[in-house]
Amino acid sequence: MKKITTPTTLLATLTTILILSSCTQQRQLTILRNIGQQSDTLYQKNKPAYHLQASDILYVRVITQDETVNKLFNPMFSQGSGSATLQAGSMYLLGFEVKDSGYIEMPILKKIHVVGLTLVQAQDSITAVAFKYLKNPQIIVKLHSFEFAILGEVKSPGLKSYGTYELNLLEAIALAGDITYNGNRENIVLMRPGKDNYEVHRIDLTDKNIVNSELFFIQPNDMIYVEPLKSTLFRETAQDYLYFVSAIGSILSLIVLALSLK
Repeated sequence: MKKITTPTTLLATLTTILILSSCTQQRQLTILRNIGQQSDTLYQKNKPAYHLQASDILYVRVITQDETVNKLFNPMFSQGSGSATLQAGSMYLLGFEVKDSGYIEMPILKKIHVVGLTLVQAQDSITAVAFKYLKNPQIIVKLHSFEFAILGEVKSPGLKSYGTYELNLLEAIALAGDITYNGNRENIVLMRPGKDNYEVHRIDLTDKNIVNSELFFIQPNDMIYVEPLKSTLFRETAQDYLYFVSAIGSILSLIVLALSLK
């Protein structure tokens, strides 16, 4: 006798298919798989040097034995209780912006080309110019802030600021509240601005070898995009499908009931 598929059986079958097709495997949610499980638990730290770009804000402190000169170059510092106190909010306003021309403009020292240089190189260039005008100056150069953008399947997307220069990909994701359940950890997009274009890299965060890569370290102005899993859209609309399947099942049940009453 030929077995007849009832509407209830059909509904159960379709529901099972929907559930199974929307499931995410545990391996898809695990980053740095198998790291530390072998004898090679030491990983090379390949942090790339950052080269200054236009619109960067530099903190440049000039220290000499002449207090008047110090105040001229460092107006953001005021004397209080016998020590220099950084005035809140003055860093951005009184820092030195790298112009599109590649120069910063400083009192007395005038224009100094810094774009494309590392912080150490920029400090050396500023020091060389300062020695032409000042007596035994000491120069300190730092970035005003470390900013990057992170978007997509993270819990707290947006523009993030970090206090120190060294930041890796895991720390950047942690600042965004971690990757969501729907995030594709095997295909993270990293866009890194260059002088005239963007470098685009795709990173597999489940691969433990990423720790050895220069891409493991974030640079200022990087943009990170965490793509959704292919199953995400299906999962998000699964409830709609279930309502649709349930409605179809109800209609089929009514049809079968109507036919059985004839």
